[in-house]
Order: sequence, then C-alpha cells, then structure tokens
Amino acid sequence: AYEDFAFHRVYHSVYRFCTVALSSFYFDILKDSLYTFASNSKEMRSSQTAFYLILKNLLIILSPILSFTCEEAWGYLPGEKSESVFLENFPSPIPLPVDEDFIKEHERLLEIRDEVLKALEVARKSKFIRSSLEAEIVIRVHGEDRTLLEKYRNFLPTLFIVSKVRVEDGKKLEAVVEKAKGKKCARCWNYSELVGTFDPPDVCERCIKVLKP
Repeated sequence: AYEDFAFHRVYHSVYRFCTVALSSFYFDILKDSLYTFASNSKEMRSSQTAFYLILKNLLIILSPILSFTCEEAWGYLPGEKSESVFLENFPSPIPLPVDEDFIKEHERLLEIRDEVLKALEVARKSKFIRSSLEAEIVIRVHGEDRTLLEKYRNFLPTLFIVSKVRVEDGKKLEAVVEKAKGKKCARCWNYSELVGTFDPPDVCERCIKVLKP
C-alpha cells in the first residue's frame, strides 16, 4: 500500500488490526495473565515479549503517516533500537513453522467463542450476571468439537474470560450460562470454591501459588 501511495489502505488495515485482533480479542484475553501471573512466569514473559514486538513494529509501520507521534513514542521504547524510528527498516514477517491443523483448531475455537460471547451478552442484559467472570459456561457439543474442547480444556476459561467451563455431550453446539460457584478472589476476580481455604483467605488456588510460591 505504501509503494502505491495508498495511505488510506494502510490506515484501514492497521485500524482493523488494532480494534479487532488486538483490542477486542488478544488484549482482552491476556489481561488475566498480565494482572495475576508471577512476573517471572512463562505466561507473563511471553505476553510482554509479544506486546513489545507488536508496539515496536506498529511504530515503524505507522511512522510515515504519524511521524511526530511515532517518533515521540519511540523515545520511550526500551531495548535495542535505532536512535530514531525513521532509521529502522520496515519489519519482515517472522518465519514460523506453519501448522495447518493448529490453525484450523483455533479458527474453530474462535467460532465457538463467538457463540459463548452471545450467551454471555444475553445473560448480562437480563442482569443474570454483571461480569463474565461471574459465569460458569456449560458447552454442549458432540463429535470433533467435543474432542477439540477437551484438548484445550484448561485454556477455555481464559479464552472465554469466565471463571469456569464445563464440557458436556449435546446434539448441537450450545452455550449455557450458569452462576459460577464459590467466592470471588480478591486478586484475580475469578470465582472459586476454594476461596477462603488459604492464608490469606480471600484468594483462589491459582493466586496463592503466585503469592506463596
């Protein structure tokens, strides 16, 4: 787009990436790990690395059309870099192995997530829940979808931003919102039946591992 001087295409592509891929999805599901995981944990460090690379490359990509803003932000960027954003080469795609099965699995997970988000929105509008973390999601599926969800069972609460997920057999895909059992963790705001059994008593089983490793 830059080579064709089609700056509007650059703007629309970056805007769509920032609002759809980053803000409404990637940043949303990473809030939990950034706020609650240990500072030296693999989850925290990998998230910070991804954020750093995203920011650095966005500043370079946007510098021709947001020159002063990108140059000022570049001055606050840590790590090895050129003195000016305008001295950097445009980023090239990072060569990563392509796993077609992995891509298909996550595309299907995102489709299932859309159904879960619809159910959560209905529950919020009816005031059954105020926040998605107050929910326990029951997903009824069969066949390959059941196998897929079982494979990623531990990741599902993070993906859906809920306190707990149960997977049950069903004739078709169905997401049911139930009230999460237990008490609210004062640190991560997830609900757990084990809150109250630790010292301090107001945290969950996941947070106690961070506070008292």
